[in-house]
Amino acid sequence: MVQGAVTDAVTGLLRDVFTIIGLVVVIFYRDWKLALIAMVVFPVAVYPIVKFGRKLRAYSTRTQTSMAELTTILLETITGTRIVKHSIWRNTSGSGSPRKTGDSSESRSNRSGCGRCLIPSWNFWGGGISFIVFYGGYNVIQGGATPGTFFSFLAALLML
Repeated sequence: MVQGAVTDAVTGLLRDVFTIIGLVVVIFYRDWKLALIAMVVFPVAVYPIVKFGRKLRAYSTRTQTSMAELTTILLETITGTRIVKHSIWRNTSGSGSPRKTGDSSESRSNRSGCGRCLIPSWNFWGGGISFIVFYGGYNVIQGGATPGTFFSFLAALLML
């Protein structure tokens, strides 16, 4: 299994690298001005998405841990039996009341929701793509490119 995974990873990596190189060549061959704009705009959009994504994953992990503690405390409270766990698993905040744990979980969930609102994700991508479609369409109308050239550029860019 390990040998198969290593072989698949290497061949997949080589295939993806050559695909990326080929698609970059196609978009620059079709329209180098739009390609330059796309190569500048889209990587700039990736940075905030990655940065906020890491923060949201951390918030999500803490929220899930807090919910697990709350569920355990509620289960112990409702059934009336104590569940014995290893001392490392249960930290000091986990031995509190359900209200304290629930409030902690709620505040973490609220912070995670606020972080999601700040991600520019699809709106920024949509704005970039609509600009490319507008400029490319204008270029086709003016006779600077054919519809086939523009659509092949757009297809290669989206595949990239």
